[in-house]
Amino acid sequence: MKITRDDTIYDVILREVTDRGVYVCPNVIERMSASIGSHVMNLCNLDHRLFLKGRIPANFRTHLVYISPSGWSKSFYFRLFLKHVYGLLWNDNHLFPVDVHSTFSVASWFGTMSTNNSGEVEERKGVFESYKRGVIGADDYQALIELFDGRGVGQD
Repeated sequence: MKITRDDTIYDVILREVTDRGVYVCPNVIERMSASIGSHVMNLCNLDHRLFLKGRIPANFRTHLVYISPSGWSKSFYFRLFLKHVYGLLWNDNHLFPVDVHSTFSVASWFGTMSTNNSGEVEERKGVFESYKRGVIGADDYQALIELFDGRGVGQD
């Protein structure tokens, strides 16, 4: 794909999506781009402390919640932007890690401890630790809410 000086990030993403033959759902690309852009801005602000609120870096993250019936492309668009190797933002962790997750147990998100073959206890990092400088698509909003409310069930 050829990118020109006059192209906006939105133009590049829209062209990539249409080149792949994907139906463009109204407002999805704009909102996903805005959310991901705000996460990137937040990472830059954490590193360089450009915008402070009482000596604490301001939080620029914007989280999207798509609620629609099954089959309305929610999962597809998360994967289109974030899933390895074919996602638009996949960068093999050179810039920041990106991925889509659909398991929502406490252990998968917060981490846990386990015993290895030698009998030593090892820490297993969760999604939050592994992607604290990245962007995650959570592919089941209701399960994520139940996890934080303490009602989630083990899904690993």
